Amino acid sequence: MNNPDRSSPNEAPGVLMRVDACKEMALGHLKRCVSLAIKLREKGVPIVFLTAGDGFSETLLQGLCFRYEILGSDINSANDCNSAIRTAEEYSAKIIVIDSYEIDAVYRSRLMSCGYFVVSIDDNADRDLSSHVIVNGNMNAEHLSYPAVDGVSKYLGIKYLILGPEFWNPDAVSDIESVHNVLITMGGIDHYDLTSKILSILDRIDSDFDITVIIGPYYDNEKSIRRQVSAMRKKVKLVTSPTSLYPYMKRCAMAFSAGGQTLYELSVLGRPTIGITLWENQAGNVNELSKMGAIYGIVYSASEEFNAMLTEKASRLIHDMCERKRISRISSLIVDGQGAERTYNAILESYREWVSLRKYKEIT
Repeated sequence: MNNPDRSSPNEAPGVLMRVDACKEMALGHLKRCVSLAIKLREKGVPIVFLTAGDGFSETLLQGLCFRYEILGSDINSANDCNSAIRTAEEYSAKIIVIDSYEIDAVYRSRLMSCGYFVVSIDDNADRDLSSHVIVNGNMNAEHLSYPAVDGVSKYLGIKYLILGPEFWNPDAVSDIESVHNVLITMGGIDHYDLTSKILSILDRIDSDFDITVIIGPYYDNEKSIRRQVSAMRKKVKLVTSPTSLYPYMKRCAMAFSAGGQTLYELSVLGRPTIGITLWENQAGNVNELSKMGAIYGIVYSASEEFNAMLTEKASRLIHDMCERKRISRISSLIVDGQGAERTYNAILESYREWVSLRKYKEIT
């Protein structure tokens, strides 16, 4: 059995980030781990990523000067777990952070039995998360049912929402008294070609504004979007796979977003947003923010009712300055951007307690 932990409990341990991005799972997990890794590196913690081969992942990690290894086997296989152990040994990592719906309890338990401190970043509480620490920074996290297991520390709720460094202490953003620019971002992939649908709706609204569209790295509907743009009266700017959405969020007066972490980033900046639930794991974010009056929430469906509702909400936000200001005020109070700092402190505190307990057991 490996015993990777022979350091002082006060020493900053190395961390392995086990996370993937691809067309099927998009970018949310990877970007969340990158944000946490930036905070850890800022604190002097050595970081290495282990990720399935993906061109965008490699470009992103290279651009941020992170060390990384490419997984040469199927995700969640025995070879995947072997690679995690081998990479942790090579880079002297003592903590392994896993952000994945694919990696099962057997994989996590094996890492723990090999002497690694395992942290699971989660959204759903819908499976066994064998770990020492569970982090869920979503609005609905405290309402989810995580099993009460001895020795597992849980850090749940919006205080532990991990956002990128641009959102830790954001600059002043443009006003929302008039709608000068509308942002559309559906995440890493736009399965239902919602961008084209929203563009069509916006072009029919009688108001003078331009539109910024983010095209994610896994979009297979770019041709459809460009066809729609070519037929429009309004000015549209297309932005392909930016490293950060922050500059585009700053200058927009309102936004359309899928129901992932981008909703929270827009909230930090007080941007009135129509949040669309595309997948079950986004429902908690959209429902909770909508109940608080921080966004207009809507669940996607391939129906005329959905189109009508989307049109009505868009028109209302564009034409009602008081409503935009109300949403902006509420949303900007919900998220403070300090979740990465709190998550770093929580993981390190739990790790040090774990090390001290192990050393005490060895003595006694």
